[in-house]
Amino acid sequence: MQMSGGIESKHSPILASTIAAITTATTCSSAFASLEERWLLTCIRLKLALLLSARMLHKLTP
Repeated sequence: MQMSGGIESKHSPILASTIAAITTATTCSSAFASLEERWLLTCIRLKLALLLSARMLHKLTP
């Protein structure tokens, strides 16, 4: 199992690419974004990470 940025791309390539795109977009626009926008994008990234880790745990449990 190869981990790419904490994401198991073998099982979830769509989620991995989505999170990568969001991270890239927020990194590029963070200099221009307001504090509220950055906070909202951080919350979205955290929710995606939680959903992804919950899915991985669900797949690992028998």
